[in-house]
Amino acid sequence: MKRTVIQHGRLVPAVESRLAEEFDVVPLWQQEDPAAWLQANAAGHTALVGSARVGVDAGIIEALPRCASSPASGWAMTASMSPRRGAAALP
Repeated sequence: MKRTVIQHGRLVPAVESRLAEEFDVVPLWQQEDPAAWLQANAAGHTALVGSARVGVDAGIIEALPRCASSPASGWAMTASMSPRRGAAALP
């Protein structure tokens, strides 16, 4: 069984293909109401994939309480957010 990742925005086709090989991908931008989808489903997810081109706003970060941050991911939590959410940055 593949792990599920939430994909925020389009990525380079080769990256999207590789993600689909390795993970079950939920394309957040294709949801009719992304905010409502996150509210209903985010608690069970631990991974968000995006790019600096699209960016990730605070609302999405707050909706994903179990996600950790990777500096290479194109987004990072501020130090003040990590303790509040109980998340740690990944190396």
